[in-house]
Amino acid sequence: MITLNGRCMTMPRYFAVNGYLKADWSPIDGYIVTDDDEAFEGDYDDDIFRSGMTEDDLIKAMQDGDQSEYNFVITHFEDITELYEKEKRQQEIFDYLKENLEIRVVTVTCTDYGSTSESHSIVLVLAGEEISSDSISIDID
Repeated sequence: MITLNGRCMTMPRYFAVNGYLKADWSPIDGYIVTDDDEAFEGDYDDDIFRSGMTEDDLIKAMQDGDQSEYNFVITHFEDITELYEKEKRQQEIFDYLKENLEIRVVTVTCTDYGSTSESHSIVLVLAGEEISSDSISIDID
């Protein structure tokens, strides 16, 4: 829970749901549902199958089976909030690096007393600034 300007806010929870669609018994395996009512507003990703379902809603839907109010039947679900948030952070980092990281290979040729040698080094450029490989640190829990 987070308190912002005196208001208590809960972080959204994410669940992986298994079951099937009522219409044609098509399996749903690992579909992601969240208790966040606003999951389809803003910049949420397209991985969300259903929003606004709390853990209690999932339990009731699983107990109701074919009689549930939804167009699918839940046979199993698990809370994946921590894993889902971690994967979202990893994807954000990957997308940033993909857009902003440039890798350059620098070749240096040396001629010394009649023999020539070549050495190669990699130069990383992040967001237009050259960085050394020993200064890179990305921590992901």
